[in-house]
Amino acid sequence: MGVITVWCRRVSVVVAAAALFPGVSMPAAAGAGAAEREVRAAAKEIYTFASGKCVDVAKRSAESGANIQQWACNGTAGQKFRIEPVGDNRAVIKTFSDRCWDVAKAGTGDGANIQQWTCNGSAHQKFRLVHVGDRVNIRTFVDKCVGVQGAGTGNGVNIRQWKCNGSAAQKFKI
Repeated sequence: MGVITVWCRRVSVVVAAAALFPGVSMPAAAGAGAAEREVRAAAKEIYTFASGKCVDVAKRSAESGANIQQWACNGTAGQKFRIEPVGDNRAVIKTFSDRCWDVAKAGTGDGANIQQWTCNGSAHQKFRLVHVGDRVNIRTFVDKCVGVQGAGTGNGVNIRQWKCNGSAAQKFKI
């Protein structure tokens, strides 16, 4: 795992994400241009464990409300995400359009959709990454797990929250 660099309102902040990623070291701070490049470079694909496909912003949309789904890995910007720690062992997951993963309508029930939305600092945009062996559970603000709907393996299968059950559909590799 590497260092996560966060560009926050003209201030370069290098965050050692030790709470989220054990063993991460902190480098010396870089200048503004370098920090922006590091943020872009830090964008990672998130792979679903059950299918090996990538988590994806539907149709590479930059709009709020665009669905988060799984799709065959293709290296496009719609499959690159930045995980930025926000404290309290939580992180926001940002898309290529600088929007945040969001539990739609702050839903608390099983099946609530995961979408991208303008980042607003709300609890339903903060996720906890829990390491389970070499995989990760992504937990929502109500401690439900993000997962592939119905353990589907096809392109376009929805990503949503559900009661954590230990299944492969709720495990990811980052």
